Amino acid sequence: MIAVLTLGVMAPEASAAKSTPPAQVVLGSGWQLQDVAKAQQAGSIVSSPEFNTAGWYPATVPGTVLTTLVNNHVYPEPLYGENNRPEVIPESLARTSYWYRTLIAVPKSYKDHRIWLNFDGINYSAVVWLNGVQVGTIRGAFIRGVFDITAHVTPGRKAVLAVLVTPQPTPGIPHEHTLRNGLGQNGGATAIDGPTFLSTIGWDWIPAIRDRDTGIWQKVFLSATGPVVLKDPLVTTDLPLPQIDSTDVKVQATVENVSDVDQKGSCRGRLRTLRSRKRWNWRRTAGKQSASTRRPLRRCTWSIRGCGGRTGMAHRTCTRCI
Repeated sequence: MIAVLTLGVMAPEASAAKSTPPAQVVLGSGWQLQDVAKAQQAGSIVSSPEFNTAGWYPATVPGTVLTTLVNNHVYPEPLYGENNRPEVIPESLARTSYWYRTLIAVPKSYKDHRIWLNFDGINYSAVVWLNGVQVGTIRGAFIRGVFDITAHVTPGRKAVLAVLVTPQPTPGIPHEHTLRNGLGQNGGATAIDGPTFLSTIGWDWIPAIRDRDTGIWQKVFLSATGPVVLKDPLVTTDLPLPQIDSTDVKVQATVENVSDVDQKGSCRGRLRTLRSRKRWNWRRTAGKQSASTRRPLRRCTWSIRGCGGRTGMAHRTCTRCI
């Protein structure tokens, strides 16, 4: 089943919003990495164009700290032989913070758009700096970071991005697998900090991962939008078992005004051949901060009725759009 949501905006800032947004720019190359003990300067300095990165390692992004260090031959391949022993690859990796740094080119096509810096996953926490300014923080291995950087970059020019990544606060003490020690009772301690890669402390089926998968382990990219953003789509189904002749499908999304002026537009939804359209007005008080003026989400809900569990849906009805 496929749900498609589109957003149309008619407003003073609509010149950018009416057109198709520019393509995303994946930031997957040009990264460098260094142990924070060897780069103790403040983030405002590390993220400045003048900062000297001599001696930093070329970094693999997406990837963990250990991935970068193995790729730079600092440590051997941990999956080979006895290389993963703590006397070869130290446990200190899970207790050390690291700087990631890169130079990004903001496309000229992003002019007159809202510009966003997106992180799909960092383990475990991070402070994000851009051109000497802290633009946000992330905490949690599966939390996505999305930051409005419009005021800090210029389309057509380059910017310096620096990310201070810190391992989880409770990396635990792993039980080392040997013939004498056996498999042990690893696991558990890494769950204290919340969702993360629990098994990296080691388990009965895996030895400890020395950096606990610390690093920028998912995609980093730039994106551009108009003054209104359609985000966080969610599709849920409700099959009233034991009945299988019908089901309810609910499609939800967030419509957020990120500008300082009122916006008007329409949100369109399509579930295969089912269509729905909702117009909305969202008032915004000019001059106030974004965080303090966001209104409750506008949600559109669809219901769909099937035909006895067969693949082809014979009857589709849009019950409401609120």
